Amino acid sequence: MDVSTLGFYAELPCPICGEVSRVHTELANFRIDGILGVGGMSVVFNARDLVLGRELAIKVLNDIYRDKPERIARFESECAMMARVRHENVVSVYSAGWARGQFYIAMEKVEGRNLEQLLAEHKCLMPDEALDVVRQVAAGLQAAAAAGVLHRDMKPGNIIITPEGRAKVLDFGLSLEDRPDAQREEIIWATPFFVPPETLMGNPEDARTDIYALGMTLRSMLTGITNFTEPVQALDSLLKLKREMKPLAELYPQLGEGLCDIIDHMTAFAPANRPADYGELLDEIDEVQASVGAVAEEMKKRRRRRFFRTLGVAGVLLLGGAAMLVTALLSSPPPRYDALPVSSEFSWVSREALQRACELLEDGDVEVASRSFRSLSEQAPEPAVRLAAYLMHALAEDSFPISQEEMRVFRSHIEAAEQGGAVDRNIAAACKNLPNALEYHSLAPADVSVSLPPPLRAAVLMMAARDYTSRGNGGAATLCLDAAIECLPASPVTQSLLETVQNQRRNLPRVMVQESRKYVRGLMREGKAATALEILRRIDTSHFSPLELAEHGVQQEVCRVAIEALSMLRRRFPAEFKSDASPEQVRQLAAKIGKVQLSNEMFCLMCLLHGDYARAFESDPYRKWPEAREPFAILMRDWKQRLGF
Repeated sequence: MDVSTLGFYAELPCPICGEVSRVHTELANFRIDGILGVGGMSVVFNARDLVLGRELAIKVLNDIYRDKPERIARFESECAMMARVRHENVVSVYSAGWARGQFYIAMEKVEGRNLEQLLAEHKCLMPDEALDVVRQVAAGLQAAAAAGVLHRDMKPGNIIITPEGRAKVLDFGLSLEDRPDAQREEIIWATPFFVPPETLMGNPEDARTDIYALGMTLRSMLTGITNFTEPVQALDSLLKLKREMKPLAELYPQLGEGLCDIIDHMTAFAPANRPADYGELLDEIDEVQASVGAVAEEMKKRRRRRFFRTLGVAGVLLLGGAAMLVTALLSSPPPRYDALPVSSEFSWVSREALQRACELLEDGDVEVASRSFRSLSEQAPEPAVRLAAYLMHALAEDSFPISQEEMRVFRSHIEAAEQGGAVDRNIAAACKNLPNALEYHSLAPADVSVSLPPPLRAAVLMMAARDYTSRGNGGAATLCLDAAIECLPASPVTQSLLETVQNQRRNLPRVMVQESRKYVRGLMREGKAATALEILRRIDTSHFSPLELAEHGVQQEVCRVAIEALSMLRRRFPAEFKSDASPEQVRQLAAKIGKVQLSNEMFCLMCLLHGDYARAFESDPYRKWPEAREPFAILMRDWKQRLGF
């Protein structure tokens, strides 16, 4: 049969038996295995990457976008931005492109159900469950905002909950402002409850826009209400409803003051009255989470009381059949709202081997405890114990390195725990994305799951703080150390470590001087002058000695000159140029230009870049002419004097 005229993934019935088959089931390097879902603007397929051999989801945009190149260009740009976002609470975008006349997006396939489906089935969630979901979503939105991406369509239907209880955000970058007016109106009226006022009015949008929609999502999770009680036909009426929305505590006082206040704060009509950013929002969520447990327990008690009242009424109505009804109902659990699987805290000190090592910490013997944790991380039979011990060793070992080998070990422990029992999988899930964040120097306190026990969370934060310190990023290091200090008092077994962390926090400025200088010298030796210059400009020099301050200034000038000189060589000899070339190799390459003095100048410059000052000044081609007016000669005399040679 000729199928050349049929479209992508078209149905084709057999003319003899009538059986329906699919044709054109390959798209680029992906094989389409079925449809996962159909939306108003796209179809999502279950697919397999034929090159990498992994399952993923392929989203194909509808025909309406195919003839709009400006919209496709914008969408491609936003996909590129989202591809840079790597966060456990964001569905990852792998690639995007054209194939078979279709614009497609290849993204992470996530098992689970979206929050809209769960709310339709269970009406509402317990407060602790809802806050756990919203905190995860806020962390994902924070990572996206840091990459320059707003969601602009936050609602329960764009949040998926995995079987492990992880919330993941879907469908970034669907910017309302770039849609035709008809589509904009259609989307606004499809989800009027969640759309922020500034979007309705066509005003500028920022992170507070998504915070409003997330607040309305939290409101719907707790109340079961996903729309206004009265029909709204006009934009002015919708804005009036949003402006005059009653404080939640007046309608649902049983939720508690803290929970109602944070929702009212997130859903304030004016953006200026909402949390300024996700950092402020996450802090507020943390405060409310600490007090919401009592509220959740009270709500459970009320549900149990309602259940038993129902039994009493049923017994009176059914008279003779009451005994049978009571027996049937009591033989099954009382009706309740099915809980989402929220990660529970790992009871890590219950393991005997870990308990003994922790007792050493309680006695203040940190050095011996560190050795015990290291031994357990290598020899303990349970994967969760090995992983926990590995992190505790990182916390107890003051000079724990962040090396490629350590990251490999960290990943291997997580992979082993993923194959274990429920407890092992819980701690593995909480650690899943931490090695990548550490390796790419992008880990922030909000990225470390609160489901990790306080000592293990502190350990990860300490690893990040040491990494940031070595790279001269004092602000990020300070945030991680402060968060680690907050974690440690919550666990009695780590009280002895608290003083060590506090000392590191106090000594951070001086420690950073040494670590950042060491890191910069390494970058310069590798020929990464631009990166080194960026860090040099960022380093706080208030704790430098006069000699360190002089060297710091010379290093910046050397890097600036080296950037220009090496760029010239790269342009002239693109095939032969190597950024990590030795001074001798650079001199040989520069000699091809035919200017002897230039090759000697390049040699001296590279010696300075490598930190070999004595060799640089000994090889200075103008050393014998102290009055030389060549630009490089003047620079060398100035640098020599400032460095004390």
